[in-house]
Amino acid sequence: MILGYSVLVDRRLMSAFYYLWKRRAVVWAKRKCVQSRRRVPDREIAKWLSNVPVSFSLDYPTAHSVAGGSAPAKPATSF
Repeated sequence: MILGYSVLVDRRLMSAFYYLWKRRAVVWAKRKCVQSRRRVPDREIAKWLSNVPVSFSLDYPTAHSVAGGSAPAKPATSF
């Protein structure tokens, strides 16, 4: 659709396709680099990008559990 729109309606967009085609080897190498560093599987990403609203909890560690303390530190007060 985008290619058709750029050909029929706004020809200035064709420069973007030309740019990508001309530099496709560099773009592909960068894509491979980014994909090699992925930390999350496709299924996890698909949950976030679904068309159906879904709620689920996020399991993030709390600050005091990461630091190894038994209770959160009290803030220092000065008067």
